[in-house]
Order: sequence, then structure tokens, then C-alpha cells
Amino acid sequence: RNLYTYLICVIIAAVFWLLNALTKEYVTEFELPLSYVNIPENFVFESSMPSIVNAQVKGFGFNILFYGAAKDVDSVQVDFQSANRSYNSGGMFYKVPTAPALKTHLTKLPSNIQLLKFWEDTLFISAEVRRTKSIPLKAQLKISFERQHVQDGPVRIEPSMVSVSGPASIVDALDFVSLKAVELTDLNSDISFEAEVEVPDLIEIDREFATIFIPVDQTSEMEFEVGLKQRNLPDSLSLLLFPSKAKVLCELPLSKFELLDRTDLVFVVDFQDYEEGKARLPIKLESKPPYVSVKSIEPKRVEIILKK
Repeated sequence: RNLYTYLICVIIAAVFWLLNALTKEYVTEFELPLSYVNIPENFVFESSMPSIVNAQVKGFGFNILFYGAAKDVDSVQVDFQSANRSYNSGGMFYKVPTAPALKTHLTKLPSNIQLLKFWEDTLFISAEVRRTKSIPLKAQLKISFERQHVQDGPVRIEPSMVSVSGPASIVDALDFVSLKAVELTDLNSDISFEAEVEVPDLIEIDREFATIFIPVDQTSEMEFEVGLKQRNLPDSLSLLLFPSKAKVLCELPLSKFELLDRTDLVFVVDFQDYEEGKARLPIKLESKPPYVSVKSIEPKRVEIILKK
């Protein structure tokens, strides 16, 4: 019981002490939010502008307590028209004094709070010329297909271009903007989906997403014979090949079967591969349509007879 009485006395004493303390005048510090006006449109800032300023205020304890607890504290307006500007290569350097903002902000404070000063008397802000241009979007894809299915043509992105704006030094170095990486497995038909644009630091882009379309087709195999061409044979020599043709097994999309001309697949025997005392040369694939996949060729080497 004595302990209970003692605790009540301590609490009452603490309350009276606090009330007495809050009736006294204090000087303390606050972080005040910053806002900016008359920001130059043709420049972009190289780093985030300060969002707060440290201020020294004076007032009675009660008033300071309530002011500090308020959530809707008026921001300090910094006006770029009052800044001292100096040009540098490709940009601008601003020295923005806080004194004009202090004078303006005095009228926004409660009458029982006195703003003494800002600790930062000048804000130093670097800016660079703003550049805008259009550059292509680039997909980052990792794709696998079901058996006997392939990509049937180039990946399409809609829109294919994006407008970027930001510091000239960064924009000038950009050749493309990437879409976020996507992994797709076991595709067996055309697919269309949205991908998010990866926005570089300090860059503004006119869209957040783009649509990617991947054409997919079923494949089939085709087997046929092709004649072998000779390469890099000296004019003083002639070359006989045995056999003079090779059997090729290809895989291609069904939609391309009627487009395939067998002469578009060029297989060669190159005399630069000739080694003294050896009578065989390898068969090499020199060119083919991009939609054709060569699965095998028989034979892989041919017998040769050289004649002068």
C-alpha cells in the first residue's frame, strides 16, 4: 500500500514538473520540408534535390510540442528565380539562398513560434541540359520450345520505340532501353504479353510497359540431296569429288516449306582445308535461310582427286 501511494506521488510530481517545463521558452531545431518553384524546364538535376532543411525555432514548450507533432507543416518554398546561376560545360550550377525562403516562411508559422534561422544558408544544386530523343526498346528473353516447335520469325515489340528524356550526357549514351528479363519455357504456339520497361536512373520515359509478340510454329523434317561447290581452288588445278553430292536432313517451320529453295542451302569443299598426303576434305555449310536448321549431312567428308 505504501508503494502504491509512493508511485502516485511520483506520477503527480512528474506531471507538475512537465507542466512547469512546458511553460518555459526554448530554442530547438526542426526539419522542415522543402518545395521548389520556378524550376527551369530545360534543365534536369543531376541528383535528388534536398527535401528538408534544418531550422532553428523559438517558442514555449507547449507550442513547440504541438507544432512538432503536427503532420501538415507548411513546406519551405525555395524559388529558383532568386538563385545565382553559373554555366559549366553542358549544364548549370545553382546557388540558392535560403534567406528569401526564411522571410516568406515566417508568415506561415503559428504566431507563437518564432523561426530564427536555417542552418543551411545556401543550397548548392547542379543541373544539366535536358535532352529528349526516341530510341528502340530491346527485349531480354530466355526461351525454350516444345519438341518440333521453333520461333517462326523475329520477336516484335509494340511500340518498338520509346521517348526518353533526361540529362544530355546520359541520354546521348543510350542506344536502346531494355525491357525486364522474361523466361518462357515449352512454347508451342504464338504468344503475346506485356513486359515492364527498365527505366535508367535520372531518365524519364513516356511509357511503363510494351507488348512483346513471339511467333511460334510447328516444324517438320525434310531430306534431300545438294550439289557441293568448290572454294579457293587454284586456277592451275582441278578437283574431282566423290561423291559430288551430299544428303542433307533439315528442320524448318511448316509455314516455310513452300518457300524453301534447295539452292538456298550452300555446302562447299574448301581447298584451304587440303593437307598434303590426305585425300579427303570436310563438307562445310556456307549459307542457309535463317529459318532452316541443318540436323545432319552425309557424308561429312568427301574423297578428292587432284588434277593439274
